[in-house]
Amino acid sequence: MVGFNGATTGGTLPDDGTIQIAFDRLLSPSSVTRQSFSLSDDSGNYLNPVITYDPVRRVVTLSTNSGGAWLTEGVTYNVSMGVAKASDSTGLTGPKAIDGATLTKAVTETFLAVASTGAESEYRTIDLCNDVLPLFQNDCSSTNCHGTPPGDGTYPREGLALDSPIGLANTAIGRVSQESNTGAQAGLGTAASAAPFGIDMPIIDPGNPGNSWLMYKLLLAPGSPALSPNPLSCGGTAVSPLPAPALNASTANPDAPTVALSASEQSILNELILGEQMPYPPNAALAIDELERISAWIAQGAMVVQCPSCPGP
Repeated sequence: MVGFNGATTGGTLPDDGTIQIAFDRLLSPSSVTRQSFSLSDDSGNYLNPVITYDPVRRVVTLSTNSGGAWLTEGVTYNVSMGVAKASDSTGLTGPKAIDGATLTKAVTETFLAVASTGAESEYRTIDLCNDVLPLFQNDCSSTNCHGTPPGDGTYPREGLALDSPIGLANTAIGRVSQESNTGAQAGLGTAASAAPFGIDMPIIDPGNPGNSWLMYKLLLAPGSPALSPNPLSCGGTAVSPLPAPALNASTANPDAPTVALSASEQSILNELILGEQMPYPPNAALAIDELERISAWIAQGAMVVQCPSCPGP
């Protein structure tokens, strides 16, 4: 663990805000549970937050789906994380990295809930048409990959069409990836992790990028993605970048995203995620901010709307 957003705000968090824990390793998605990230108040009452994971920023978020204040102003809360047992592959005892590494000791982060300041969330609303669809069209949707079938009897790879809203809705949103249930490695994990990975994982799980097979396929692309020099939207106009979280105080630049996988993580992920990475070579890996636009869109519910005409690949 490398960061906690309460530590950057003087030990306080707004009563309608989110709790964020950052890691320097890619977590096994099956270990991100309410048991491995328990939230309680000082009176010993346990809450039932929604737990989500962003594999791009490697940040676990505790929040609510109801909106508004969900914590009690003036109450002190504790987020506790245990040291996972070697035999635990389901997140009952603590979080695990994909290589099986655990926390070296149990961790408890404490904060005081305070009245909301009415500040906006860290992300602007991600728009499918301007932020996400152009990335899929330009990098994933050639006729040999995930484009809409041309009507000549051919089909997109894995039956997945990413170049249109209707394709996303019908082939990706909430649809279980068949690759996630293929082969012994998908069911049993590698010797290093000794844990299942992605069983019945949706291609896109609205609200949870850490449980979305697509995100891990995108992270498989080789290289260390840099920031895009000029992130573009539909029509080629620049879009405003997403802010990076100020969670990792151990780096020279605490606002820098830490998306690049280590060589060992890349090797393990290659064993766990079957098939080729996306985008498929010779397309370059998506930039950090492009990956995060897709992840944030999924985190915000992966809303699919009808788009005006956009340039294809």
